[in-house]
Amino acid sequence: MARFFDSKGNAGANRMVDLLKERGIAYPQGIPPEWSRQKEIMVAAEDLEAAERILCSPPRGEA
Repeated sequence: MARFFDSKGNAGANRMVDLLKERGIAYPQGIPPEWSRQKEIMVAAEDLEAAERILCSPPRGEA
C-alpha cells in the first residue's frame, strides 16, 4: 500500500473516496475518525498512478 492522500477534514477525504470508487480504484476502509486531524487514504501501489491522475484532473463539468 502507498499513501495517496492526506486531508485536514472529512469533507476532503470523503470526496476523494467517492472519486476512487467512481473509477474503481480499491482503497482500504478505515478513514480515521472525525476527531483525528489526519485523514490518510492508502491505495495499492499498482493503483497509485491512476489515483494520482484523479488529483490532476479538473472536476467533472469544468473541463
